Amino acid sequence: SEEANIPIDQSESKIRKTSSVKGYRTKTEQ
Repeated sequence: SEEANIPIDQSESKIRKTSSVKGYRTKTEQ
């Protein structure tokens, strides 16, 4: 159960990090 949650957690972290970077870049461009 925990092992199955690890990859999901990593994927969510990656997506959130990408969203943060996109939002930061957009703010910087403006």
